[in-house]
Amino acid sequence: MKDSKNGPGASLLDYPRPSVAVDTAVLTVSGGSVCVLLVKREEPDRHGRWALPGTFLRERETLADAVLRSLREKAGISGRVPRQLQVFDEPGRDDRGWVLSVAHVDVVPLAALEEALVSDGVRLASVTGEPELIAGLPYGHAEIVAKAVEWLRAAYAGAPDPGALLDEPFTLKDLRELHETVAGETLMRDTFRRFMEPKLTGTGQMSDGTRGGRRGCGCGLAPPRKRSHELVGRCGSAKAQHRLLVAVVLFDRFALGCPKRSLQVEGMLTHETHLRCLASESHVDGNAALVADALR
Repeated sequence: MKDSKNGPGASLLDYPRPSVAVDTAVLTVSGGSVCVLLVKREEPDRHGRWALPGTFLRERETLADAVLRSLREKAGISGRVPRQLQVFDEPGRDDRGWVLSVAHVDVVPLAALEEALVSDGVRLASVTGEPELIAGLPYGHAEIVAKAVEWLRAAYAGAPDPGALLDEPFTLKDLRELHETVAGETLMRDTFRRFMEPKLTGTGQMSDGTRGGRRGCGCGLAPPRKRSHELVGRCGSAKAQHRLLVAVVLFDRFALGCPKRSLQVEGMLTHETHLRCLASESHVDGNAALVADALR
């Protein structure tokens, strides 16, 4: 027997209609951890509980407008463009009734959240450091956070810094530490360098081996990784730069008996001639040939 609601004269009002909500996982990195922004609920239901910023869709309102409204009114955040993450439609996910949540995600540098975090009703929660808090979020928000972190890790697996979480300029070491925080695991340094270097543009500047010791920036990407004796940015042609970096790595591995001062660079002394000189010294013995070969 045919369902009369599916007949040609059926009205949209004849069909059951769920409530539609939007919830946004605003992710950042703070204190060596991926964090999500939470707001303290002011509504009667779950009053005072922490939750993702969200709201119900108003009549004739777009999803994007509802997301921006909820971020502005509940978290004090504006000027962002969150992207849709996934629709969460499990019928029992919200005990208030049948609610579909169109989850969104945004990755925001910590500095851009400072003003919002002044409020007592806004905080960051570490995804890995505060598991009980995340698991206890209402309305299925824990599942949204887990999916958002999964999306973040996938995004950073293929690009240097798609969320612009690092200040510029930054070094490859800075970038690797960020990726390790996002991935939640230690990454192989050399493998990471080989994968990321082709995606980056050097600044031609030097690093003194300490945070805040970088000078100048003419790009929005990361130069090669830093050490006290490494070049940050370009060194002549790309081929010459690669040879220089290989030589530095070889010294790092083989010149264990080298005096500390010999491995340091003061000012702009990181040149191939300097490395050739080091390669010829007796303390690297048979490994000098390896360094010399890298410089050819």
